[in-house]
Amino acid sequence: MRATRYGIGGLICLMGVLSLSAQNTYIPLGAEEYRLLDRMSLLYAPPSEMHAAIRPFRREDAAKLAWSYLELGVTGKDREGLIRIVRNNNEFLHQVDSSVHTSLRLESERPFLKSFYRTPAHLYELDTESFYLRVNPLIHFGLAREQGDDDPLFVNRRGIEIRGGIDQRVFFATDIIETQARPPSHVRQWVLDNKAYPDAGLFKRYRSSLFDFEGAYDYLNSSGYLGFNISEHVGVHLGHGKNVIGDGYRSLLLSDFAKNYFYLKLNTRVWKIHYQNIFAELSAAERESNIAVFPKKYLAAHYLSFRPRPNLSFGIFEAVVFAREDNRFELQYLNPVILYRTIEQHVGSPDNVLIGLNASWDIKHAVRLYGQIMLDEFKVSEFFSSNQWWGNKFGIQAGVKYPNALQIESLDLQLEYNRVRPFTYSHRDSMGSYAHFNQPLAHPLGANFTEVILGVSYQPLERLHLQTRLFVINTAEDTEDIYYGTSILRPNGTRNADYGVEQGQGVGVDNTILTFLARYRLKHNLFVEGEYFRRSYQSADPSSDLLTQYVSLAVRWNLFYRLQEF
Repeated sequence: MRATRYGIGGLICLMGVLSLSAQNTYIPLGAEEYRLLDRMSLLYAPPSEMHAAIRPFRREDAAKLAWSYLELGVTGKDREGLIRIVRNNNEFLHQVDSSVHTSLRLESERPFLKSFYRTPAHLYELDTESFYLRVNPLIHFGLAREQGDDDPLFVNRRGIEIRGGIDQRVFFATDIIETQARPPSHVRQWVLDNKAYPDAGLFKRYRSSLFDFEGAYDYLNSSGYLGFNISEHVGVHLGHGKNVIGDGYRSLLLSDFAKNYFYLKLNTRVWKIHYQNIFAELSAAERESNIAVFPKKYLAAHYLSFRPRPNLSFGIFEAVVFAREDNRFELQYLNPVILYRTIEQHVGSPDNVLIGLNASWDIKHAVRLYGQIMLDEFKVSEFFSSNQWWGNKFGIQAGVKYPNALQIESLDLQLEYNRVRPFTYSHRDSMGSYAHFNQPLAHPLGANFTEVILGVSYQPLERLHLQTRLFVINTAEDTEDIYYGTSILRPNGTRNADYGVEQGQGVGVDNTILTFLARYRLKHNLFVEGEYFRRSYQSADPSSDLLTQYVSLAVRWNLFYRLQEF
């Protein structure tokens, strides 16, 4: 059932239900809510105040959008998913009539010990006129067997999440997760090459008291923030976490691949505009010890999103990465309404400035076209010449999403193309590279690659979700002696040439990744999952060839599933 059946009146009803305030807590990046909300925003026109390319989403927005779609009469498998979103974010639905709570099963029939799981989504919750609190456990345990490996792969993640709000003006959220894992072979190789673990900061080798095997790691990760409402339309967040800009599976502007970072974030939401400023402290490198303080660098970024119509959105992105002696912040970059390129000229042009565009267009509630353009360095005379100047550093993304493909309910297709030129995101040294803890802030492949992604998502039953993705990647390796522009961490002053720099230069690599994931929901937010993963990395240097193939089984509770697709 689509929004077009309801006409203009239905859409006005949907927009009128929403009351978008300045700030509250966020849905964690990677959560299942994003898939369904993205699907709904295409099938049903969202209000112009919603800017889906800016993530994470606020919980209040998600709850009220889901509630609005339910009021419009969404049926089938989508309805059950929308009810789960309402349950997960029920702190913003206290004004809903109690009879509606019963009809949508928003309250548990038999709470545990009268105080726990009074609603299906939360271990413990408290609601008063001026304060609310939610507490939940976080668990993810999985085992796998990789072809050609005698030792098992495993992941063991345990943690807790707490969130709350005071007087609808102050919001807080925190989680802490301890992880022991023995990842697949391509991840272990990535750790050796980059001296970092994806999504982790400080990490150490893990030795089990029961098993004797190599390649296991132990690390602690956490996020947390405070949010304040300065006014009805302006809010601020201070904390540790991640942010994403983009509509695609990948982002060339800002992604969630790197570990959490400390940030100050301002959000201004008024009319059809969402303006976001991020000021972040990053680490230039990662070590497997805690002897010294990591060298600091900083990120200042802003994104101006404009949604003139519910089916059309575009935004302008600008970011600068910089470092100063004694780890001091360049105060001029605190100006939230100025072009960073002009500041860079004032301070002597020592910094790495990136600019970009992001856009999406929904056509007749059937297809979404989206894309990004990212410019790291640009000189008109060189760009339009045939000299292939090394400083033509840019990336492009083009994609299409097709929900209910071929008129099959809950069958969603996605096709995405990404291309990033050599040396993009790099700088004079690692202090200026677009990276954090040796992990890219944008696309996980770094630079010097082309990538095609085909994604298929199908939900045959309310509790069962099937997903497969195929990645076809052409990239290249740098050598120890020659830097061809693939790694974004090496100083680009050591480049192989100034001119004649071509896409895919270096030691050629064909990297093909195929994933298949089957997820079954046992109870609310409790899933059992089976995964098949195959990665064929074939290099012009046979010594770098690597085949990774495994089958895994996992149980996950209140935690999202992170695939290592790089």
